[in-house]
Amino acid sequence: FEVGCGVGTLSLPLARQCSRLTGIDRCRAAVTDAQHNAREGNVEGARFFVGDARHALRRALSRGESADLVLLHAMRRPFGPAVMSAIRALRPRRLVYLAPNPASLADDLRAQRDSYSTTRRRFKAAAPTSVEGRAAAKEVTETDNANVGRATSF
Repeated sequence: FEVGCGVGTLSLPLARQCSRLTGIDRCRAAVTDAQHNAREGNVEGARFFVGDARHALRRALSRGESADLVLLHAMRRPFGPAVMSAIRALRPRRLVYLAPNPASLADDLRAQRDSYSTTRRRFKAAAPTSVEGRAAAKEVTETDNANVGRATSF
């Protein structure tokens, strides 16, 4: 899943590496462009939906979907506890959070950490990465104690 997928700049290369990718964005024009870009680039397995992240993720959960990777592409505000709770329910092995605002990242990580307080899952790593010299990108790897993996950047 990519939440905040925009026109598919990150989603489409990821979709080439996996069997299925779902992109969600609030902006109808961006999603239309992402769908067009997927068709033009012959990217199979990518699907894009217009919607609020909280509702779109809850619908995915009601269909029994899960995720290996969730890419959160935040802008200025945190996604909030409801979205972070839905992401937890998807049980991703890896969570990648891209945000220009460190305060948003801190709020969402706090909500994610608090939602894991009664489970064996934990945050393994957070690594800042410069994006074109101006925005901070963070990768957060979550693992359970039986499935410890390596954190990498893309």
